[in-house]
Amino acid sequence: MSKKRTIHCKYFTGIQNDVCNKGIKYSSLETSGIIRYPCCISCREPENTERAKCPHCEYPTQEELEREEAETNIELDNIIKTRAVILEYMQGKTGTAQIKCPICGNSLRFTVSPLNGHIHAKCFTPGCVAWME
Repeated sequence: MSKKRTIHCKYFTGIQNDVCNKGIKYSSLETSGIIRYPCCISCREPENTERAKCPHCEYPTQEELEREEAETNIELDNIIKTRAVILEYMQGKTGTAQIKCPICGNSLRFTVSPLNGHIHAKCFTPGCVAWME
């Protein structure tokens, strides 16, 4: 299993939620009074870190992790490409506009903030580029 990043159980819904997708209450998973979610293995913790046990905990396979990383890299490349098109289109100006999406050809709506130059953008095609800086 890769230790480059934190690995999550396939059923983990985030610590902001009370239960995972298998219905297990996170608060019921305690070890020595400290909750160590079995659903998260941090890249910063030692291999032998004691953690709670969960009968439903299932980590992604190496193949699934590699596929997810490849998909993430494509998404980031698309954002970088789209961001460059937006900056060229705006030529240093701020405001809101709509252009042809450089990824799929549909419409892309965006705003360049006058406060800090951050871009919020979303393509009209579901699953295409969308981000907030």
